[in-house]
This record gives sequence, C-alpha cells and structure tokens, in this order.
Amino acid sequence: MNIIKGLTTFNNFIWGFPLLILLVGSSIYLTFRLRFLQVRKVLLAFKYLFVPHDETGAEGDVSSFHALAIALAGTVGTGNIIGVALAIKLGGAGALFWMWITGLFGMATKYAETMLSVKYRIKDEMGQMSGGPMYVLERGLNRKTLAKLFAVLGVIASMIGSAIPQSNTMVDILEQEFRIVPFAGTVGIGLITAYITLGGVKRISRIAGIVIPFVAGLFIFCTGLILLANIAQIPAAIMLILHSAFDFDSISGGFIGSSVAIAINQGVRRGVFSNEFGNGTSPIAAATAITHSHVRQGLINMLDVFIDTHIVNFMMGLMIIISGAYEVETDTLRIVTQSFEQVEGVAVLGNIVETVCLMFFSFTTVIAWNYYGERCAHYLMGYKIIPYYKVFFVISIMVGGVQDLSTVFMVSDLAIALMVIPNIVGIILLSNEVIDDTRAYFSEESG
Repeated sequence: MNIIKGLTTFNNFIWGFPLLILLVGSSIYLTFRLRFLQVRKVLLAFKYLFVPHDETGAEGDVSSFHALAIALAGTVGTGNIIGVALAIKLGGAGALFWMWITGLFGMATKYAETMLSVKYRIKDEMGQMSGGPMYVLERGLNRKTLAKLFAVLGVIASMIGSAIPQSNTMVDILEQEFRIVPFAGTVGIGLITAYITLGGVKRISRIAGIVIPFVAGLFIFCTGLILLANIAQIPAAIMLILHSAFDFDSISGGFIGSSVAIAINQGVRRGVFSNEFGNGTSPIAAATAITHSHVRQGLINMLDVFIDTHIVNFMMGLMIIISGAYEVETDTLRIVTQSFEQVEGVAVLGNIVETVCLMFFSFTTVIAWNYYGERCAHYLMGYKIIPYYKVFFVISIMVGGVQDLSTVFMVSDLAIALMVIPNIVGIILLSNEVIDDTRAYFSEESG
C-alpha cells in the first residue's frame, strides 16, 4: 500500500505543471516557428496520405498509409473512451477543451518527432528499417546516454503503460459481455498477440491497415448518429465545455481557480496519453515507411493526433457530457456504459461502440506497442533479446487482465511521462534542423 501511495505521489509530481509546461510549451514553440504548419498543411497531409506518389527506389518496409495505421493503432485505444471519461470525471467538461487545444499544438510536435525519426533511421542487421527517438538522440545529437534512457523507458512503457491497461479493458469487456473468465481472456489475448507480432512489422501493418480504418469508421459513424439524434443538446454541451474550461466564476484577483487548473491538467494529461505526442512512440512506426522524404512522412503522421484527438476524442467526450453520467458515476467504465444508456435512442449503437470498438481499439494498441517496445529492446541489445521481450510482453498482458484499472492508469501515466523528457529534449535541440528541412522541402516543392 505504501508503494502505491509513493508511486501516486511521484506520478503527481512528474505530471505537475513543470512537465506540462515543457510538453505544451515546446509544442507552442514549434507551432510558431513552423508558422502553424499543422493548420496550413493539414489538407496537404491528407492529400499525401490518399494520393499515390512515386516512391520508386525509396527505402522502407511498409507504405506511408500502413505506417500511419500502426501509429493510429498505438494511439487509438482506451485513452479515447476510458481515458476521456476519466479526464471529464476528474477535470470536468472543460478538460475536453484543453485536450482539444493540447492536440492542436501537439500536432507540431508529432510532425517534428516523426520527420526526425525518419531522417535518422537506419537499416538494421536484418535489413529492416529502425528509427525513433533513440536514433535521433544518438545520430542527430550524439547523446547516447539519453538514447539508451529512452529505449529502456520504451521497453518498460510498452509492458506497463500499454499491455497492462489495454488487456485490462479487453478482459473486462470479455467478462461483462461474453461471461469469459479473466484467466481465459488473458490467455486468449496473449496467444493472438504472439501470433500477430511474430509476423513482424509487415504482419502488424497489414492487421492495423484493415482493422483501424474499419473500427475507427464504425466508431465515427455510430457516435455521429448518436450525436445527430441528440443534436438539440449539443449547443448546451459546448457552452458547458467552454464555461468549465475557463470557469469564470472561480477566477478572482487575476489567479485561475483550482477547477481550471484541474481541467487543464487532466485535459493535457489524458490528451498526451491518448494521442501520444511528445513521448516518441509513433515515430518508431513512421520510420518504417517507404518514402524519399522525412518531411512528407512527418506531415502524414501528424494526422495521427488530428484523427485521435479532434475527431474520436471530441465525439466521445461530447457524448459523455450530454449524458451527464460523469456527474453521478465513479467508475470510468460505468461512465461510458451509462453515457450510452442515458442518451436517447442508442441501445444498439451504444453496444457496438462500447463492445466492438473498444475491444478492437485496445487490441490494436497492444500489437502496436509490442512493436515499439521490441524496437527499443533491439536498440539496446540487438536481435538476441527480441524472443525474451515477446515472452515478457505476453506475461504483462496476462498480469494486466487482473489489475485494478485506476492503479493501471497511474502506472501508465508515470511511464509515459518519463519517456517524454529525453524525447522533447532531443526535439528542442534539433528544432533549427526541423525548421530548415521544412523550409527547404516546401521551397523545392514550390520551385
């Protein structure tokens, strides 16, 4: 009990305003230096994603689309449903606003960390592309100690920060909806995960390329119909979000009230947990893309944040706020369930979103994070360590199936927070390079 209390205290300290200022401050800094590239070039990013481009002779393992699919598999998970419910429960409706704003600036960070990871990627001893913050820190800055620190944290975070919370959610769903006992659920999830991940990045990308567009589309379609059926309540919900985000009644003497501070903290924290900008994981997937241009891939992968936060999270949060379930329920999963039950005309659609989408979102996150952790383990010790890593990852899945979710999210927060520090340090130190490469790319494009 003392250990949990100590971890909770340390987690709150790490996720205090110094880290949030570092994370959001660096995103704002990059946004202005890139002249709001994430706004100006978002349509171009979608064009790059869907319009075929000649990549003849380009190095890489999977297409740009599949690289983004892996990244989305890692980000679109429990953070979009359970995590949003937790943010609103703890931070009020205003947390959704700060989550959205954080994502807007975070797109600049996602762009920067992705393009750097593609630029400094290498071909490993098996002929596969390997990239990510560890290679950026080593090859771009000659900071091997920071590179190794990130890789160690990446291995830990993949098992504790992803395998455990995602498997916990899946086991809960299997038990509640299909009466499958936790032990059987964890074993089944572990075996399926092992089969997919043993096929390497190409098998993972194929699965993600099929499942993510389908499930994300299903989520948006079902939730969109639910919101459309309750369109009359949306204006009031948006006004509540804006009012709670600034909580004018609690501002006095020029100081922001504690409710605003909590809303900001929860919105930023859950936003980072959900879309993972700044923690350096999705750039590991982006580094596998077949592309000639690291700038081009950076633009494509910044859509990861846009889709995750500005579409999926916002729609889910709006539904929770309309239902009002966060004001009466204490358990986050119950908040989600009650949201669907209390909003009119959504019985069938609610079951689809809650059961099918959450289950698949969680599973794709597991296989993506397995790859992230594998690449970090490979960076540290080479291919000899990968079989052992996969075994321990499956064990983590089984452990996660029987853990209390509140403890799981606390450990997840801590693991992700520690990953942010070396990654953001690398991005800031290489920010001039980010700006110069971006300007050179668009100068050539216009020329």
